[in-house]
Parts: sequence; structure tokens; C-alpha cells
Amino acid sequence: MKGVKVIRSEALSEIFQFIEKYLKNHKPYEFLQKLNKGEFDTDFFDEKKLIVNKDIFFPEFKSADRFECAKSLYESTLGLTEIDATDARLWNYACLKVYRDFIFNDRKVNQDISKDLFYRYYIYSYTSSATTTALNTISRLWWGIHRSIDKLDEKSPYKYSKILFSNSQIFQDITQRPLIFSNSMLTKAMLNFIKNKNKKTDIIKLISIYVLNHIKSFDISYYTEEDFNSLIEDFFKDIIKKGLI
Repeated sequence: MKGVKVIRSEALSEIFQFIEKYLKNHKPYEFLQKLNKGEFDTDFFDEKKLIVNKDIFFPEFKSADRFECAKSLYESTLGLTEIDATDARLWNYACLKVYRDFIFNDRKVNQDISKDLFYRYYIYSYTSSATTTALNTISRLWWGIHRSIDKLDEKSPYKYSKILFSNSQIFQDITQRPLIFSNSMLTKAMLNFIKNKNKKTDIIKLISIYVLNHIKSFDISYYTEEDFNSLIEDFFKDIIKKGLI
């Protein structure tokens, strides 16, 4: 599928307004059934309402494995900058058109899906934030790789990414904490620490709390990789000492 398409700003605003109005009188599941059948495609994705970026493309996901999908997406969109990757026009086209079937299956959508979950899964708001990025089904795949990839390791650049995507709780504990996830070096240090540990989910949950409390009191913008490794090691020693794990 060569050439990523993004929705023009005015057209996206119209889509948002349509969805909001539709959901006042219909359940989200009813909307999704029609969306998946392509019943809104003519109105939503008329070629005149789209802009094409020929340098990147959305790949077909050939696996249900989130890591494999994320890797495929990231490698196909290497031309994206971090600013591009917070573009609502990009991710809403991805969610509402390209990957809507994937989202439906990945999120195990059923007729009880709430309006809140519908917006979390399928909509990337104009007011982009770390939280939006972490909750949107497709953007979080790209950002998960972007924050965890080790580009200096040519043989195994995705070693931390595999850990991040290996468990939904680990993914949530890191990506849904903006002060942690916005710092790639810190994210990778935490993933590196648990790579050979048992009880990875328990450890990452506790360390995340320690790290957040530390960030509230100290400026970590100048921390090195060694600083983060030492800090996390000290936190873990305290966790063990207190019998928290």
C-alpha cells in the first residue's frame, strides 16, 4: 500500500462532528459495524479530502502479534518525525480506514464497547498528548518501537521493544506514564533491568512508582544511561529490603 494518506484538517473536523452526532443516537458498536463494511468510506475518504505522502506507507499486518505489527509499521514509516507521529490526520486515517479490522480484532471489540473505549481505540484527538499516544491502538505501536529501539545495536535493535510488547501490563505501566515514556533512555534502562528477571510485571510496576516519585523531586534531563541504571538498581535493592517482592 504505497503512499500514506492523511486526512485534510477540515475533512477530519467534519468526520469528528459526524461521529459525535452519530453516537448521540446510536451505540458505538453499530457505528463500527458500518465502518468495517465501508459504509462511510465515500463520505470520509473521498480522494479530494486526502493528502498523499509517497515516501512512507502503511504495511499490511500479517500477524496478530503486536510486536511484529509495530515493527512492520515502524520500518515502513521511517520517514516520520516525532512531530509527524503526533499528527491526528495521519493516525485517524490509519485507524478508521487502513487498520480498522485489525483494531476490531486486537481490542476484542464487542457490542458492549463504550463510547469512551471507542474513542480510545479508534480516535486520535487533535490535542495530542502522551496519553493519547499510549491509548490509541495504532499510534502506540509506532511510539512503542520509537521509544525502545536501540539503533546503536545493529544485530538486535529491537531487544528492548520485544520486552515492552511481551506483556500488556509491562506495556501499560511504561507507556501510560508520560514522565517515563517520554524519555527513551529511561524507558530502555527499565526494560534492560528486567530482561533477565523473574516477576517482570511486578518489578516494573514497583520501579515505575519509585521512578515517578524521583522525577517529581529531581531533574533527570541530564541523566546518563549509567545514571539511570544505577538509580534503578538502588530502587530495586530498596524494594527487596522492604519485602515488596
